Amino acid sequence: YVATAYTFPFDATGGTPPYTWTMAPNPPPGMAFDTGQADLSGTPTETTTDTYVISLVDSASPPQGATATIRIATGRRASMTIPPPDGRVLEPYDTTIPLAGDFPPFEVSHVRGTLPVGLYLEPDGRLHGVPAQAGDYAWGLILTDMLGAQTSVEISQTIASADHVEFVGTSLPPGTRGLAYTVQLQAA
Repeated sequence: YVATAYTFPFDATGGTPPYTWTMAPNPPPGMAFDTGQADLSGTPTETTTDTYVISLVDSASPPQGATATIRIATGRRASMTIPPPDGRVLEPYDTTIPLAGDFPPFEVSHVRGTLPVGLYLEPDGRLHGVPAQAGDYAWGLILTDMLGAQTSVEISQTIASADHVEFVGTSLPPGTRGLAYTVQLQAA
């Protein structure tokens, strides 16, 4: 991944050591291939998906050799682009947490804290439901990309109280026991 340190040692068996190793073309920007140790290491600085040929020749006379073709993909880990919006008690809530990264699809898992009461999180990042309790919530997610790399994300979210309802007037007209009672109410 871009900006993530990486090391991969190559190895060989058979033939007559020591081996001479080569890599073509040159490694991705920010990485190096150590021909003496046969290690590919570094911290990629750019997103790329390229094919490389790793070759080795032994010390026998005549020399014996082998090649392997590898594909190196460097990219950005999964990340949340903006946090989910705040909500309000008793108002339906439905959003998908926007994610970015170079290796989709992504899976979202709730790992810390408490989701707002009444909301549910799906593995695709959909957050939905009807908030049932006002408050400030802090919770954490793990974002997993198709290569299995995980990124931790912290979320702070506020669920506001529902708008309150007030009746206009101070009292209801009296009723009569045993008779149907109907009154038109008005909300302010």
